[in-house]
Amino acid sequence: LIVYKSGEIQMLRSFAAILTFALVVSSNPHPSYVVVGSSNVDVFLPRTRDFAIPLEDNLNVDGSVNLIAGGKGLNQAKALAKLAAAKERVKFVTCFDGAHPLSSTLSDAVSAIDAEVLAPATPRSSPPVSPGVGVVFTSAAGEASAVVVSGSNVLFPPLPAERLPPSCSALLLQNEVPSETNEQAMSLYPDAITIFDMGGVDRPPPSRPVTFLTMNEAEADRCLLHLPSRPSPSALDAKAKAAFILDHTNAQHVIVTLGGSGLCLASRSPKTALSMPCTYKPTTVVDTTGAGDCFRAALAYAMLEGGKGVEEACGWAMECA
Repeated sequence: LIVYKSGEIQMLRSFAAILTFALVVSSNPHPSYVVVGSSNVDVFLPRTRDFAIPLEDNLNVDGSVNLIAGGKGLNQAKALAKLAAAKERVKFVTCFDGAHPLSSTLSDAVSAIDAEVLAPATPRSSPPVSPGVGVVFTSAAGEASAVVVSGSNVLFPPLPAERLPPSCSALLLQNEVPSETNEQAMSLYPDAITIFDMGGVDRPPPSRPVTFLTMNEAEADRCLLHLPSRPSPSALDAKAKAAFILDHTNAQHVIVTLGGSGLCLASRSPKTALSMPCTYKPTTVVDTTGAGDCFRAALAYAMLEGGKGVEEACGWAMECA
């Protein structure tokens, strides 16, 4: 009988995770990716002047409306397919009702990648369910804010394991789909490098072990409120937030992104917490929508195909975003 202290158990878990990662990379020269997540029809509106949401009165703005296929899941899948230059190595699993008029925008987008589109789990007599819709307000400086209606993204049926790849190198998940969907995906691919995006619905971090838990600072503040002792977000800087979340979750790494200021990375083995500036500064920011999704896709690609360590992969992913 061998008795381990709690710290030794955690060290063994960390070693096992690192060994699993090394085996995945070395045994698969052509990594594959599975993205399970949301797909939205994003309505882009110009923000010509400041106003508060919700509005207290009618508001007229100049310009025209653009409809673009988006959502965290679809953005990440498209970015990965572009990086890998081989759409057959990226499987996207999403949920929307093709009979709804807005879904034609999504159908055109997913036809360009390898997608498994699931029908929403609704009674047969129900009218068509709208897809997720994001109303995005963009400023002249390229900053974006959005109001998101979940639609069919929260109506995922059980994942059809028989129609999905039997294994994958990396699994990308987000909080814009049900917790049950994410849990099933992690059970289907227990050996994959898992990048879990805390953006979307405000809920506790996953209880299952994940490789990366990623979030922006506002999402980190919400995440802190779900953890034991619930520290005040205002009492911690971004690096301390990442370190605290790492200590109270089953993540190997916690990343808090800070837009143009870079990110903070907390890692379990070796135990570190550091701030990383963004070394690449674009001369003109056109639109920040989807930058975080591009970062997560690039992080997976850099780790699996770029031969980069965690810190170097984070730096490369920031440049991509």
